[in-house]
Parts: sequence; C-alpha cells; structure tokens
Amino acid sequence: INTEKRKENSYGVFAKGDCMANKKRGKKRVKITVPSLIVLLVLVAVYIVYMYCPDILDKLNPGAKKDNVTVTDGEIEIHIIDVGQADCILFRSRQGDILFDAGTNASEKQLKAYLDNLNVKEFKYVIFTHPHEDHIGGADMILNEYKVEKAIIPDVEANTKTYDMMIKGLDEKNVDVYKAESGDKYSLGDINMKILAPNSKEYKNNLNNYSVVVKVEYGNNSFMMTGDAETLSEKEILSKYRASDLKCDFLKVGHHGSDTSTSEEFLNTVSPSIAAISCGADNKYGHPCTVTLEKLEKANVRYYRTDKEGSLVFKCDGKTIEKKQ
Repeated sequence: INTEKRKENSYGVFAKGDCMANKKRGKKRVKITVPSLIVLLVLVAVYIVYMYCPDILDKLNPGAKKDNVTVTDGEIEIHIIDVGQADCILFRSRQGDILFDAGTNASEKQLKAYLDNLNVKEFKYVIFTHPHEDHIGGADMILNEYKVEKAIIPDVEANTKTYDMMIKGLDEKNVDVYKAESGDKYSLGDINMKILAPNSKEYKNNLNNYSVVVKVEYGNNSFMMTGDAETLSEKEILSKYRASDLKCDFLKVGHHGSDTSTSEEFLNTVSPSIAAISCGADNKYGHPCTVTLEKLEKANVRYYRTDKEGSLVFKCDGKTIEKKQ
C-alpha cells in the first residue's frame, strides 16, 4: 500500500494519504525573515510620516490628492476656481465645504478634477446664485457625484434643460432646499453667512438681479459673494442695509467684471482691499470691462483674474487674507 499517495481535497489542494493526515501536527513556529522585517519597518515609517509629517509626502508627490486635513485648524481657504466664463467659488474649513455656483456644462470635468484633487467628498451648503447656465451648468454633476446637505437658491425658475436637471438632482438626492430671503442667516462652524439679496420678487426677466448675494464672515474678515447681481440689486442692498453692515475685506466682483455691476457707490461702501474676477480668457463679452478695472484701481483694490492667473486660492485666519502661491 502506497501511503504516500496524495489525494485532492474539496479545495483542489493535494494532501498526503490517510496515514499522514492522521498524524498529530505540532505547533508551527513563525519565522521572521529579514525581507519581511524590512517591509514591516517601511510600513511603520510610512504610517508615521503620513500621520505626523504630511508636508513631506506633499513634497515627494505634489500631484497627490490632498485631504481636507490640509486646511489648517483655525483657517479657511477660498478657491476661485477657473471654470472659464463662469463662476465657481469654494470655501473650505475643518467643519466642511461650501460651494457657490458650479460653472458651465462644458466645465464639469474640469471642475470635478479640481474638487477630486482636493479630495472633496461632500458639501454642507451649495448656493446656486441664479439659474443661468454659466452658474448652474455643473449643478447636476455636483449633486450626482458629491453628497450635498443643504442648498440655497433664489425664488425664480428658468425654462431651460439645465435648470430642470438641477431641480431634478435636488429632488432625487433629498437635499434640504432653502429659498433665499434677504436677511436670513446660516452658519457652519465659525463661518457665518447672511443673505443680502435679492430684495424684490420680480426683476422683469433679468435673472442676474435674482442673484443670491451673500456676506460671509470668518473672525474679523468678511467676503462679499455677488453672483451676477447688477446695479439695480446693488442699489437695493445699499438702501436696505447700513454701510457698516456691508463693509467687506474681499469682493467677488459681480457679473464677471461687467460694466452692469460694481457701481462706484456699491464699491466704495463695501470698500474691499482684495477683489477676484472670474472670467474666461478672450471671452466674447469683453469681460472684465475696462471701466470696472478703472473703478477698482481708483479705489486701491488689489484684484486678481482667473483669465490671467487661472484658479485663485486665498487663506484666511480671521485676521488677515493672503493669496496662496
């Protein structure tokens, strides 16, 4: 009898015959080889670097995705994302992310790549300022690809496929939707937001003036997010609120720098030290208009343009606002 004959068990593994199988098996000693010890030490070293020295990893792999942990505690980041002739502004904090507008349909892939590179997973708030395609074109992508808790939109509809897709996404994802009311306040951690416009129910088919204008405050610093609000909306804001309530350090210039926005009275009252203009290179509208740039220069406002510099990133610690290189 050949006791060394091997049988194939139910797992397809060959085992020795009954005589061998019935033998008592002794305890096996785990041998730690030099190569396995080296691998273990490398894994421990990588873990320590990842947990306690993330800056080293950033330098070794600058193209790697960045987690929200890179937003320093006690600071926020403001990203004026380059989405061409459109608007998209991201506020980042340890408590979560806030998105103002979502660019065009054509810029969806570009926007998603930017957000994914930051490892954005969800938004505590999205504010779709008004239903023009260059502000809500990427809204359906945002709603489908990321978790959205709350949305703020103006109380106006648009007879467009882009608008319908946004509303469909809000409904399907069960997002809490708030219609913008002037004077309403929202907060996220230490970030406080106050709605300043719209202040009328109807603007004679001018969707720009339905733009949700928001003053964002963080510590002693404040930001004015204007959408495409034009001079009519600006006048309503000036008549409803005190000048001291409108003073801001940072202005997102209205309507891509068009001459229909940023009146001298509004600019002088807001009195920003920094401004950002979101517009596309060589756009057919001629934005930003020379007259708007001259107003900013006359008011000694340091302004930046996405058509010249691409996406702009600022950091704020509640005391100062600085542009990141």
